[in-house]
Amino acid sequence: MCICWKSRGRIAAFAFTAAALALAASSPASAEPVRFTVDFRVMGDHNSRGTSPADPLYGSEDARGSFSIVAYVPAGGGEIEDFERGLGADAISFSWAGTTWTTGMADVSALVFDPHGTLVYWQLAGHMAGLGNISARRGPDVYVDPFAFLYVAGQSLFEGSVIATAVGGEPLGPAPAPGADPVPEPASIALVASGLLAVAAARRRLISTRRSPIPRP
Repeated sequence: MCICWKSRGRIAAFAFTAAALALAASSPASAEPVRFTVDFRVMGDHNSRGTSPADPLYGSEDARGSFSIVAYVPAGGGEIEDFERGLGADAISFSWAGTTWTTGMADVSALVFDPHGTLVYWQLAGHMAGLGNISARRGPDVYVDPFAFLYVAGQSLFEGSVIATAVGGEPLGPAPAPGADPVPEPASIALVASGLLAVAAARRRLISTRRSPIPRP
């Protein structure tokens, strides 16, 4: 998997989720499926100080998108991924740079859960260059996660920004047994969010023009 991109505070769940993943290594999946709904808002590449020009057409644009997917959460937290076929999002709604992305053109490639079962990291990508790749030679294409927005418009690859994200989860199986508490406390969610943002700030890199793999947790 390779990507040619200008990097800025990349995919920051890595170090933070490593501890959560270590706690849940090889744990079985939960018995009941959960439908996760993710809403996000992105903005185009308007950074004129980078080594490549800002996007003259869509750099000042912003857009909202969403997707939903049914998944079995690994018991104790962990990661599920499929960069070949995708994880099978059942709905995608996102329009950018003249292209409307649907389930036939894009998919979710990775989901990461904390020990409480909260979805803390996800990757949504277009099929053009593969779910683990994005290239200016294979456009239009998009890649979105909670910390990064990359897109191909014309013959150029740009890095926009993620303005906001929101995640919801709805169990689809039987009601939990009395006394069960499948929903993490707000304090836990806040702790996860603050940890991810702290790692994001710490992982700022210089702009790169060489090929390198899309990192993932």
